[in-house]
Amino acid sequence: MYAAPVGVALGMLFSVLCCITAEKVEARRLSVIRKHVLLEMPDNTIPMSVFWLLPQFLLLGALDGLARNDIKDFFGEQAPQVY
Repeated sequence: MYAAPVGVALGMLFSVLCCITAEKVEARRLSVIRKHVLLEMPDNTIPMSVFWLLPQFLLLGALDGLARNDIKDFFGEQAPQVY
C-alpha cells in the first residue's frame, strides 16, 4: 500500500539527479568547445566521448524502472473504477 508513494518519490529524486547530471555534462561539453575554439565551426567534431552521457541515461533508466509501475499502481488505487 505504501510502496507506490515511495517509488514515486524515488522516481522524482532520480529525475532531479538526472537533470543535474545533464547540466554538468552540458557545461563540460561547452567548456571543451571553448577550449578548442570550436564555437564558430559547427561541422567539426568535438573531442569528447559519447560515454559522458552514460550517467544521465542510467539515472533515466532507473527513474523509468522505479516510477512507471508505481505511478500506475498509485493511480489504480486512487482513481475510481469506471464502468
